[in-house]
Amino acid sequence: MIKTFLFDPQNTGRMKYSKGKKELPELVWKTKLPSFPEYGPESNCIIDEIGNIYFGCHNGNFYSLDNSGKVRWSYYTEGKIYSSPSFIKDGRIVVGSGSGFLYCFDRNGNLEWVYKVTNQRKSSNSDGVVTRSFKVIQSVYGKIRKKYINHQHADGFYTRALKEKTTSIWSSPKVLNDNTVIISGVGVGLHAVDGLEGKQKWQYNLGNPKYHIAGPVIDSNENIYIPSKTRYLHCLDSKGGLKWVHDSESNYHAWAAPTIDEKKKLVFYSRSLGEKKAVLYAVDLDGYLVWSKLINAAVRGSVTVSNLDYLLIGDFSGELHFISKNDGSIKKSISLTNARKGLWTTSSVDSNGNIFISVKETRYSGIVFCLDYEGNILWAYKTGKALSTPVLDKQGRLYFGNWNGEFICLQT
Repeated sequence: MIKTFLFDPQNTGRMKYSKGKKELPELVWKTKLPSFPEYGPESNCIIDEIGNIYFGCHNGNFYSLDNSGKVRWSYYTEGKIYSSPSFIKDGRIVVGSGSGFLYCFDRNGNLEWVYKVTNQRKSSNSDGVVTRSFKVIQSVYGKIRKKYINHQHADGFYTRALKEKTTSIWSSPKVLNDNTVIISGVGVGLHAVDGLEGKQKWQYNLGNPKYHIAGPVIDSNENIYIPSKTRYLHCLDSKGGLKWVHDSESNYHAWAAPTIDEKKKLVFYSRSLGEKKAVLYAVDLDGYLVWSKLINAAVRGSVTVSNLDYLLIGDFSGELHFISKNDGSIKKSISLTNARKGLWTTSSVDSNGNIFISVKETRYSGIVFCLDYEGNILWAYKTGKALSTPVLDKQGRLYFGNWNGEFICLQT
C-alpha cells in the first residue's frame, strides 16, 4: 500500500519495495486518460491494498485506475491538480485542487466533503461550491481565461479541460494520527481539517506574500513544518501552536515541501531565485541552522533522503546532486538532461538504494531513469514529458504519468 506523497509523513522519498530483476523494464500497460486536449498527470500516485491507483491530473480530474490500468472513476475538480493524494485512516482519500478546494472521496469515487482553502469560509457539500470558488478567485485575481471542452470517452467518462491563470493549491495533504488533514494554499496559508467531517480545526497565517506553494511535512512527534512563500520556515505542534520560526534571511521563494531525516534530526528545505539559483538549508528540530548550500540553478522538487550518507536533489540545469547529510557538500552531480527546466521533480529510492527519477527531454518527450545507489544509470525509459515521481509497488511494478496524457505501468 502506498499511502501518501513521497511515501511517508516525513517526505523521505524512500519506498518500501525494491525493483524487479529485469535488465530493462517491460511495458505492462499504458492508459490513455479520457482527456481532450491531452494533459499530464503530475501527482505521485497512491495505491490501495488491492492495487487500485489514485492520482490527479492537470485537466482538473482526479482518477482511479484498477491494477490492469482501466479507469474505475474520475471526478472533475475545475482546477489543475498538482497535489498528490493521501489516504486517511478509514480508507478515504484526500487531495487538493488548483481550484482552491480540498476534496475527500471514498474509494468508489463518491464525494464525501469539500473544504475551501482559498479563503476561510467553510464550504458546503453542494454541487455549486466549485462554481462559487471561481467567482471568488476571479474577484481576487482578476479575469481568468477559462476554456471548457466537453469530450465523451469510449468508456463513457466525461472530461472537461481547463486553462487558468491562477493555481490556488500546489501542495499535497498530510494526515495526523487523529485523521486531521494538513494542507497549505493561497491565502492565509496553512489549514488543519477534520478528515471525517471536512470541518476546519485550526488555521495558521503564513504571512505575505499570500501565494504559498510549498506543502507541509510531519515528524514522528506530529510537529508540522511549513515554509512560507519567502524567507521563513515555521514549526507548529499538532494543535497549531507555534514552536519556532527559522529565518533564512532570503527573499528566495519556496516551491517544494520540506523533508525530514529522523536519524539525523534535520529538516531540509530549499528556496529558489527565479530559474537562476537555489539554496538548500539543513535546520535541526529546534530551528537552528546546521548548514546551507548554494545550488547554481533553481530547485522545484523536494529533497530525497537515502538510507546512505547522502541526500538527492535535482535542479533546472538537469543535474541530480548527491549531497552530504553532514555538511551539505556536493559528493557528485550527474547530468540527466539538457532541456530548460529539465529536472523539475523529486526522485524516489527503493529499499536497495536504486534511484528513480523522471526528466523532461523536449517540450513533448521525457525519460524515466533508474540509477543504482552510486549514480550509475541502469536503464532509461523514453516516454512523453514526465514530471511525476515514479512509484514502485510490491511486485516491482513502476507507475508514472506523462504529458501525452498517459499513465504507465512498467515491470522492472
